[in-house]
Amino acid sequence: MKEQGYEVVAVSSPGQALQEVERNEGVRIVGYDYVVDDKTGKGKIIEISYGFSHEALLGANGHFDRDGNWNSEPLNAPVELLKNLMMEKP
Repeated sequence: MKEQGYEVVAVSSPGQALQEVERNEGVRIVGYDYVVDDKTGKGKIIEISYGFSHEALLGANGHFDRDGNWNSEPLNAPVELLKNLMMEKP
């Protein structure tokens, strides 16, 4: 199904949602709002943000990793981005 030019894909976890966004949009770091429908149990991304507050991330109680696992440590996005760029093969 398409909404406003985007394909709507039902996902089962935040990790799967992030993988779909990365695969389709080619992004490295993205903030998104992920909700689960209480009636169906299906998840949806309702907002994608390509810019977000670094200070808010550091002040958060944790974050989901790419596999959908919760980490209790705050995400330092600039440091993680640099680590990933240094690990890439030329």
